[in-house]
Amino acid sequence: MTTKINPPGLKGKEYELYKQELLAWKEVTDLDKKKMGVAIALTLPEEDANNIREKVFNQMKIEDLKKDDGLEKLIKFLDKHLAKDDLTDS
Repeated sequence: MTTKINPPGLKGKEYELYKQELLAWKEVTDLDKKKMGVAIALTLPEEDANNIREKVFNQMKIEDLKKDDGLEKLIKFLDKHLAKDDLTDS
């Protein structure tokens, strides 16, 4: 029996929590690896202070998101744009 588990949403969350939820979702989803990056990119908020969804679709190639490692590439992109810098937190 297959259980559908929706991917987590970013809106209203700290990025680090969202990232952990994404990694957990990756472990339990039945979604094909080639679809994970695109699926998560489409769940990003359209209107937020960072304009992250717009940045993803303007700066990343759909072909990269559609690869087996598309989700990992997306997470690296999100890390670059959303992760807090340890030096600025001090």
